[in-house]
Amino acid sequence: MSDAADPGAPTEPVVDIRPPRWFAAVSVVAAMVFGLLGAVASISKLAAGDPVGAAAGLLAGAGLAVLAYDVSTRRATSYGDELVLHQWYRTVTLQREDVREFAAARASFVRWDIVAVLVDGVQTRLWVTRMLPASRSRRQGWLGDLEAWRTWIGGPGSAWPSAR
Repeated sequence: MSDAADPGAPTEPVVDIRPPRWFAAVSVVAAMVFGLLGAVASISKLAAGDPVGAAAGLLAGAGLAVLAYDVSTRRATSYGDELVLHQWYRTVTLQREDVREFAAARASFVRWDIVAVLVDGVQTRLWVTRMLPASRSRRQGWLGDLEAWRTWIGGPGSAWPSAR
């Protein structure tokens, strides 16, 4: 009987941090509202003969729409020895052996983020941990999940190696 078939064998920790579905849906709706308000403000300014105000309104609405949409798509997921950080405009892949630790870092007066401290000393922020509905205990749980993934010794799907 193989270790993978043993139901009592520990399995590799999986990281899947993403916004709750309701929060992602609210973010998408907010993005549409911001875009629509920017368009309406732009049209009204253009009708009033203010092309600079129209451009500013359109840019402001589009900027807020993009920021709100970005919140709905952020996620951090693990695939074996890789941790993939998704954001709407970029994807960063971290290798397990390159991560020295995960730590909490102050992001603002009321919020902190989780950062991956790499072996070479560079810090990479996990943008998904900036969710508004995430409490301190939820972030601590994420930090625990990330550390469990980082310290996993076995290969994908394998059991813990026997103690020597």
